[in-house]
Amino acid sequence: MVTKESLIKMELKIITLFGFDFNFNCHGIFIERYIRILGYQKESIILMMSHELCKFSLNEESFLKYKPSVIAACSVILSINIYNNEEGSTKNIGK
Repeated sequence: MVTKESLIKMELKIITLFGFDFNFNCHGIFIERYIRILGYQKESIILMMSHELCKFSLNEESFLKYKPSVIAACSVILSINIYNNEEGSTKNIGK
């Protein structure tokens, strides 16, 4: 059985062992960059959708072979396509 206190002690030991130096290449950095390059930085829904898609990719073992930059690029493209498709469909509602 693992207690909360023993888990905290173990985490502290690991963090201390690494000298509090953690540098991770995660999808978030790439998502923000790609969205800015593509000119969608004002659309917060695209940012949110991209992050959610990347989080879903962490649930599947098959996605582990891809770099975070590739997963981020795919999630941004999907998010933009979904956003543009939804925008087009809502514009046609009143016609």
